[in-house]
Amino acid sequence: MNKKKIIILSSLLLVLIVVIVLLFTLNNNNKENEGQKEYTPMFLNEEQKQEFGLNPETRAQVFYDDKGKAIYRIIRKDSDIITNPEAVDSK
Repeated sequence: MNKKKIIILSSLLLVLIVVIVLLFTLNNNNKENEGQKEYTPMFLNEEQKQEFGLNPETRAQVFYDDKGKAIYRIIRKDSDIITNPEAVDSK
């Protein structure tokens, strides 16, 4: 083989190795993030507060347990906000 073909094949092999390593790295990063779910707290709007007979100034959070049952929580201070509904015992 002449020198030009060897250089071209070596370059292609190097590019292929880099692509495989990048794909493997990206795949591992995605697997690490799969278990982490983002949760955005939901609050009752003015109409819902009125239906429950709550003062419009009251902050009330709503979230759902694993069975789909709605759970309501009055928020008195910011630390009362549930950021991980899976950690709450709904019994």
